[in-house]
Amino acid sequence: MLETTTDTTPVVLNIVDTTVTHVHIYDTTVHHVNVYDTVVTHVYDTVPPELIQVYEKLITAQDDKFDYLLVGIGIVVTLIVIFVTWFNFDFSKRLFMSEFEEVFEKEKKDIKESLNKLELDTHFIKGESARVFAITQRQDGINVNEFLWWLEAVKEYSLAERNKMVKKCTAFLLRAIKKCSKDKTKFYDYIKERDNECEKIKKDFMYISDFSQEKEEIIKIFNELEQYCLEQDKEQ
Repeated sequence: MLETTTDTTPVVLNIVDTTVTHVHIYDTTVHHVNVYDTVVTHVYDTVPPELIQVYEKLITAQDDKFDYLLVGIGIVVTLIVIFVTWFNFDFSKRLFMSEFEEVFEKEKKDIKESLNKLELDTHFIKGESARVFAITQRQDGINVNEFLWWLEAVKEYSLAERNKMVKKCTAFLLRAIKKCSKDKTKFYDYIKERDNECEKIKKDFMYISDFSQEKEEIIKIFNELEQYCLEQDKEQ
């Protein structure tokens, strides 16, 4: 909408040649008008107020529904992300545990085999040492110590699962205990200084192979030596 103002005040100019000329100047001013406001005002002027309120409620309701829709979509997307993340984590965890258990079982088996081998090697080394000491005592003529070291060698070779060495040492063990039976006094002197020595010795007889021909004879001779020691204790 354009607004104009007109100033009709006459302005008197110079008189020329006795002829008076009247010039009327009109001041025209154009004021800025907001077209949008004019249009909106025009719309509000032409639409009934009740209908306008209905439009406003519809627009507000649509805006609210749109907001709710966005919130709902956000919640659904968040739940999907959480589910996918949890599923991936759980699946990865199960896969890792499955692979870990498989590797662990394999490694545990290898470790067990290595420990068994190490234990066998340790007993073999002890058996070798006992055999060397037995040979040394035999050369020195100490019958009781020779017998005990051969018995120790039999024990360690048996734990090392060296059956051939067990058989060889058992033969030397029989020879050594026969020497002890010929000199029972030295055997008694050794036994009386140690508590329950005879019981400890008899426990180690279990490592002698049951199929050995010497085992029965070794046990018989040792029982005779033990009986001799008991008789000596009674006399004293």
